Amino acid sequence: FTSAAGTETFTGAFTSTGTTTFGTGATTFGNNVTISGGTTTATSGTTTVTGSWDTTGGTFTHNLGTVVFTASTNHALSGSTSVYDLTVTYAGKHSTDSTLTIAAVTTQTLNGTLIMDGLDTDDRLNLVSSSSGSIATILFAGTSTFSSAARDFLDVKDSVLTDSSSGVTVPINPTSSLNSGNTTNWFTTVGGILRPSEGT
Repeated sequence: FTSAAGTETFTGAFTSTGTTTFGTGATTFGNNVTISGGTTTATSGTTTVTGSWDTTGGTFTHNLGTVVFTASTNHALSGSTSVYDLTVTYAGKHSTDSTLTIAAVTTQTLNGTLIMDGLDTDDRLNLVSSSSGSIATILFAGTSTFSSAARDFLDVKDSVLTDSSSGVTVPINPTSSLNSGNTTNWFTTVGGILRPSEGT
């Protein structure tokens, strides 16, 4: 499958098993994305995912593009994936948290900018491992950064930040956020809420 330069929209679940190449336009997946074989090259634009992302095999090439998980819904990342920009935000007042679950004992590599942003204390973005007590790792590589303008109202558990980049300083200390335990390089505090004044 080779996409043209225009916008591509897939309403059902999408599975890539061979050679899949997207163009330069926006790509929208209305359900889950599975990469199980072959080589998948993302658009150099924005890839929007409504469901979950599962890399069970094959190779994913980020093509300097941005992956956006739609706001205010739950998502999961399975398998180890290397992306360029990744955006996970909470939008709209729903008085319930949204959760990003990363598969335990996997590493998600960031090469560009990571944005993780909750809305308020009733609408947090939860970051958890798929197996309680087992670590999921986010690796900052190259010149990657964690956007300081959008990293608040998070609730983090069973997560390690590993920094080999020139653009990140750990600990991150996301403001107004919860350390629910078993975290490394996220907080200077052992547990509880990181107040806005502590994240500066």
